Amino acid sequence: MYRTQLELLEHIYHEEQGRPLQESLMENMRGADVIDLLLPMSEMFIPVINQISGIPYQTKYTKDADQAIKEFALKNTKCTWEDLPAEVWRVLLERHIQTITLCAEKSHLNSLMLIPVGMTDRSKLKYVVVFWWYAMKLPYKVDEESTHDTLSRFHHLTGKHR
Repeated sequence: MYRTQLELLEHIYHEEQGRPLQESLMENMRGADVIDLLLPMSEMFIPVINQISGIPYQTKYTKDADQAIKEFALKNTKCTWEDLPAEVWRVLLERHIQTITLCAEKSHLNSLMLIPVGMTDRSKLKYVVVFWWYAMKLPYKVDEESTHDTLSRFHHLTGKHR
């Protein structure tokens, strides 16, 4: 785990609970629990999905994606990434899809990650997003030929169809 990532996780917990993360009790979180928290994030991609569906994943935008995630973790307001370039949205979408795919593949495990006990759903979401997405090393190869198929992969995850 990266130092900034750990600092963000500590910030999320401390902001809500008023004490250091090291003092928290931790509980197991299954892959299905992570998916349940992340799936509503899919809604954020709907306004830009047509714009980003044909854009290839480009690693040069990962630092910008990390900055967007950092701002999401630090702000108390609703996440708005509307001003992000389409290429950064594409990186965020790939991280979203690959996290959900990984969690689904590992759904047989009783624990996929640890999360502090007693956090609100909003703080849990921030914690999960930072844990999985920040500085994410993609677990699967990005199939550049399927970048035009991003829209259909997105609909598969959200259950929404045009």
